[in-house]
Amino acid sequence: MAALRRVDEETAVLFDDASALTRHLEAEAELPRSAPTAKHERTSMSRYLLIESRDPYAGNETGGYAALAGQLKSAGHDVALFLVQNGVLPVRAEARCAELRDAIGARVEVLADEFSLRERGIDAARVLTGVQVAPIALVIERLAAGWKTLWH
Repeated sequence: MAALRRVDEETAVLFDDASALTRHLEAEAELPRSAPTAKHERTSMSRYLLIESRDPYAGNETGGYAALAGQLKSAGHDVALFLVQNGVLPVRAEARCAELRDAIGARVEVLADEFSLRERGIDAARVLTGVQVAPIALVIERLAAGWKTLWH
């Protein structure tokens, strides 16, 4: 079973695929909002950090994840797609990955882990236009800033 894990809440929630996660987020968005509290302040726009560690050439599941990033962005949320480990493979300028290009076109902030690029022999100067090379420390910064985080 492939699992997407939402780790921004106190209790982690597992999803079988990107479609299940999308349905959950849509249902969550339709819930009536209670008055903000000091602990959980609600805003109309959320910030999502999606972390992808698998390459899109191994199966269909990762393409749905990039599509989810685009859907969240078009719904008005701040979205960053952080690619790590084999997830950096499609950032090569010559790579073919329509879903990643669509996410970039949707103005999703696409980030590639600098260490993962080096480990796979991918020159940071030759990454796809629209992809920023970033350190893994960025994930920690976003977690600390309260971004809703999903890891695949």
